[in-house]
Amino acid sequence: MGAYAGYHGKKSINERDRAAFSRQMVKILNYGGMMNFDVVYALDHEIGLLRPVKLYPGGKTVFYYNYFEDESWELAEYDSKTCSLWTEKVGSGEFADVVLAAYMLYCIYDDFRGTVGYTGSINEEWICGWIKHLIGDELPASCQEKLRDIEPIYTENFLYEEDYIHKPLPPEVQDNPPYELSDDDRLYWWDGSDEVIISEEVEKWLLELADRHKQIKKENAAKWSEEEYSEEKFFEVFVDADETYGRIDPFETMFHEFMDSREELDYRAALELFRCLLDENREKGKVIKLVTGRWELASRKLTHNPARMKIKRYLAVMANRKLRKKIL
Repeated sequence: MGAYAGYHGKKSINERDRAAFSRQMVKILNYGGMMNFDVVYALDHEIGLLRPVKLYPGGKTVFYYNYFEDESWELAEYDSKTCSLWTEKVGSGEFADVVLAAYMLYCIYDDFRGTVGYTGSINEEWICGWIKHLIGDELPASCQEKLRDIEPIYTENFLYEEDYIHKPLPPEVQDNPPYELSDDDRLYWWDGSDEVIISEEVEKWLLELADRHKQIKKENAAKWSEEEYSEEKFFEVFVDADETYGRIDPFETMFHEFMDSREELDYRAALELFRCLLDENREKGKVIKLVTGRWELASRKLTHNPARMKIKRYLAVMANRKLRKKIL
């Protein structure tokens, strides 16, 4: 959809605050799931590698994809040297929500003298609530005072999007529970703090994964010591994931880490477990092929179906070294 956002007011940040402002801006964008891609080519297939927002040499970052929305929008850029944010079309989902929060940060620093503009409607108190939750303690004292009476909003609640069903659902997903984003979809950001609280259901699943990982190692250690794990075989599992489940992309750092270490027993067992999960959920995951038209207009019963989200969560576990170490 042709929705735009921006800030109408003072966007120049005092030099003494610029480093802190940029850290806060990048945290908003990162925790909001903003990313760009690197691409590798293998088996006549492009494999997109997720690159979460961070400041690169030169002080800039670009983004155009939202991890939770699973959708690309037009290129956006933040430059820490000038503390300037530039965006084009942002849609009406999580990408837009996070962009609005990024522009709201200017408004907070500007003593609310300006306004955040958006083609759609804006709930400023809701946006400020998420900013208070995420970076409230990191803001200058004067900015903290401006948010004193604002109720904090947790990330999973801020990013929640109502599922608008624009046309009849295929019978294969009509009985699926409505998709609701939760901290279980934020496993990549788990760090042991209360920012991401894993549900009992997913905690149990993670323990099951750990048991299966140990069993795979036990059953295959001797055989694998004499068998090469080729690059082609490594690529095949990620190509299969994307072709079967749709928009399933590994994180860049994880992909290269696993490719370089694929012969090691722990990594190889994790890749074999990934292959098993792909096979076990394949039949239910086929519903992604029923998506027609634009992704953002499809029901999340289709785009965020349980089988696909299970695969996506496993990749997040593989990418989060701290969580991986905790369970494996």
